[in-house]
Amino acid sequence: MASLNQAELLQIDRECGSISVGKYADFVVMNRDFEAEMTIVEGQIKFEKGTE
Repeated sequence: MASLNQAELLQIDRECGSISVGKYADFVVMNRDFEAEMTIVEGQIKFEKGTE
């Protein structure tokens, strides 16, 4: 929701702001302690905790 509202405000919600086919796939997966578990950029895993 935080991403989509901002994308709508900037009028870029057709390209980003939610996870959908055809949109940019840049996001971070976090655990309950707000630590990054995985980072995905352009649909590709760039970081995965425990594999560095």
